[in-house]
Amino acid sequence: MKKHEFIASSCFTYTTKEADKLIKHVAFKVHPNHAYYIDSMMSDVEGDLKVTFITNKEQRSIKQNRMLWSLLSDISDEINGSHTESELLTLYTDFIKEANISFDYVATTPDIAEKLKETYRAVVSVGAVNLDNGKQLTSYKLYRGSSQFDVAEMTRFIDVILRHASELGIDTLDTRGLYEHSI
Repeated sequence: MKKHEFIASSCFTYTTKEADKLIKHVAFKVHPNHAYYIDSMMSDVEGDLKVTFITNKEQRSIKQNRMLWSLLSDISDEINGSHTESELLTLYTDFIKEANISFDYVATTPDIAEKLKETYRAVVSVGAVNLDNGKQLTSYKLYRGSSQFDVAEMTRFIDVILRHASELGIDTLDTRGLYEHSI
């Protein structure tokens, strides 16, 4: 079964009468550029469709992302005197924790943990356990990157960053205006 997705800006229902039966219809209003997806989906239909309704969660904006990294660099410069990748990642992870952004837990070997870094923004070791067979597993917290945050998560995250910037005396007036208009 092929899976097709599209975003509908609205959904409505209507009823028709066919052979003395009332038939409920569901219609979606989609962006004109999504017409291809609808046509493609309908060409694949053989029998019944499985339809799942999911509320679309907007992702964070590019403006939010630019502001985030600009402020992280400014905060790192103030705290560390520089903003190396390692310093930025440490701040990033600390602020994700403070903003209470969800994370995944996994216990695995260090070689697998290295592969996880390809998928997760931050992979933080939180402890190890020795197995009876002499092998060791390490527990990791896996933090998603901000590109996977929805608007609410990104808002909480940026609020934490803005508070830290303000406490350090970093001017956020320009970036705050950018942030407020990007949501």
